[in-house]
Formats: sequence, C-alpha cells, structure tokens
Amino acid sequence: MLKLGLEFALDWRRTFLTRDFSDPAKSERALEEELVRLRQKLWKARGRRSRIAGTVYLLLSGLFLLLAYITRYIVFEVVSILALLLGVVFVFTGIESYVKMDVANRAVVSSLVPIASLLSYLKAEGKAIHIPPVSEQRAGRIFLPKRDEVTLPAFEEITRESSIAVLNEGVLLPSVGNALLKLYENELGDLRNFDLEYLMAWLPRVLVDGLQMAEKVEMNWNADDINVKMINLAFSNVCQNASAKVICELTGCPVCSSIAEAFSKNTGRIVYYLKCENDSIKRETNAFYRLGPALEELRRRKKVETQAGKKVDT
Repeated sequence: MLKLGLEFALDWRRTFLTRDFSDPAKSERALEEELVRLRQKLWKARGRRSRIAGTVYLLLSGLFLLLAYITRYIVFEVVSILALLLGVVFVFTGIESYVKMDVANRAVVSSLVPIASLLSYLKAEGKAIHIPPVSEQRAGRIFLPKRDEVTLPAFEEITRESSIAVLNEGVLLPSVGNALLKLYENELGDLRNFDLEYLMAWLPRVLVDGLQMAEKVEMNWNADDINVKMINLAFSNVCQNASAKVICELTGCPVCSSIAEAFSKNTGRIVYYLKCENDSIKRETNAFYRLGPALEELRRRKKVETQAGKKVDT
C-alpha cells in the first residue's frame, strides 16, 4: 500500500509540473481528468494488490520448501509453511470482504423488518423528508408524516437533540442510509466541502467504480427535482420483499435513502423522497427527489416569527 501511495504521489506531481497555467479552464479540466484517473486506479488496485502479494508469498513458500529439502534445516520448513498460509489468505480473501448478494439482501431485509413493523404500528403513511445535520457532530435524520402529505413539523421539533421522537405530526428517525453515507464520505471526504454539481458528478463514480453497488448510475437535476437512475442496483431485490415493502415505499431502500442523505448534507437543504420505481426486466431503478428549503432558511424564519411574537406581546 505504501508503494501504491508513492505511485499516486509521483503521478500527481508529474501532472502538476506539466500543468498549463496560461489557460485556467484547460488546466482545471486536466486536473479533474487526472483526479478521476487516480481514483479509478486506486479502486482497481485494492483487490489486485492483495492477489499479487499472495502470489509472492506462495512463490516464497515453494522456494523455502526447496531450500528445506536441500539443506535439511527445519527453519526453512517453518518459514515455508508460514509463507504458504499467508499466501492462501491474501489470494483467497483479499483486502476487502465480499459476500453473496442473496445473503446480503436477506441480511438487509431482516434489519428493515422491525422498522417496518414500527412504522406500521405508528401508522406513518407519508414519504420520508430528509433533514440535514443540525451540527457537525450530528447525523441527518428523516421525518415520516402520519399522513401522506408533504408537511414539516415545527422547527424546534426537527432540531431537537433526541434521534428518535414520536410527534403529533409523525415520526422522527435516523435514516436507514446513514451507514452507506459514511462510506461515500470515506471516498469523497466531508460532503459539505463542495457543491451539488460536484457531488452529482462524483457520487455515481463512487457507487459504480468504488463500491461496485451498481452497473451504471445517472443523476439528472432540473430546478429542485432530482432523478437518479441506477442499472443493476445491488439491493434492488430488497424492495420486492413483502416484509420490507413498507420501508421501500416510505423511505426507499438503504441505497436510495443514502443518496437522499448525501444531497441533504451536501446542500444543507430539506430533501423530499418522492418515489422509487423498479423495472425488473430492464434491471433499472429510478429514484425521485425534490430539494426543499435550507435549514438555515427555516432557522431564519423561526427567528423572525419569534421576534414578531414578542412585539405583539409588548
């Protein structure tokens, strides 16, 4: 991994030294293309490096076994066995863990069933409204109205300290996509550090090349409406399960929910989850979202209302 890091550093230094500073637009495009190339190189190298290391250990095992046969030294036999074990581990496990999709889907469904039962018991029928983090230490949350209406509770309710709250208007819960959001930030950094256009350019690459959760991802942004089209999505079968159907209808699967969380955290705005359509024949998933008011705007409105109320009292 150290060698890989040095290669990236040298590639980046070479790009910087050959950069054409006379044309800022051309220079920026070149840096963007180089950044894409380096990230793709890193994503592809994760598994390949472990297999190369495993092959080297297996060759060393054979070499030490030959030395042990020639010299009759037991230390060579011990080293040969250790190298063999390490080689097998690196070749057949890799740096990252992989599981069968059927197992992963069932694990996801089993974790969503209790939440679906809770929402059914609380009679939450409205689509999820994603609320951005109110501070750097807090994660984003979702509000599920009890009625199928696009309404928000009072500002002091959505910014309260507790992560879970049953309100008169609905239910306030952590998002089912919070864990995936952290994976996106492991690849891209804090999502609040760049604009929405950058996120919509890079998040599909993370989903496809970095995390390999879909074969193809397209994001289209028109005014405040966002459509995300995903081909061969890893967890598309989750929403076909009857037990988890309530969650998918109200919040979307964990992937769709995490994408909404990413938009909300990046923009600092409320994000409304509208619907998700699955075409099993085309293996296509379409998720639809709408950007709402910014959290700062809601805070400003609340402040104005409070000051107006005080003037009326006096």
